Amino acid sequence: MTSPLNPTYRQAFVEGVLHTLKTMCHTTAECERIVDRKALESSGETSIAGCIQVSNKDSLQTISICFPESTYLGALEALLGERPEALSAEVYDGASEFMNIIFGHAKRVLNEKGDSIALALPRVVVGQDFKLPQIDDGTTTLVLFRSPLGKFHLAFGNQSSKETAHV
Repeated sequence: MTSPLNPTYRQAFVEGVLHTLKTMCHTTAECERIVDRKALESSGETSIAGCIQVSNKDSLQTISICFPESTYLGALEALLGERPEALSAEVYDGASEFMNIIFGHAKRVLNEKGDSIALALPRVVVGQDFKLPQIDDGTTTLVLFRSPLGKFHLAFGNQSSKETAHV
């Protein structure tokens, strides 16, 4: 399996984000820059993330789409046609749906290039400006985006031990 830090792998997920926002939310986004995990503190607040883990025999890779609450609610409103009245488990579940759609796009692109990726189920992490514990700081890359809905980012990371990873 290709490493999440591989540009082809990363590009498939970036394309998945752009495609999802365009087709599902009828908006655009731009990739501002690619940085390492140390820049997370300057990338803005994160309060909700849709995360997916893909493993092979040697490692566990995690890809997360991370939103500040206002950006997430704007994306959800664009997707559903109305803004949620209150935050709830159902509202937060939309983050896993976004990640599922992005993952499906990336999986199709990578499979067409001969890189077989197994199906995986996304999960949601919610909290005030949290850090994703399953991603090693030393091997994490962030792709920072801006859109009319607000800023957000994708996090790509490796976990050397499958036993210690959890979302």
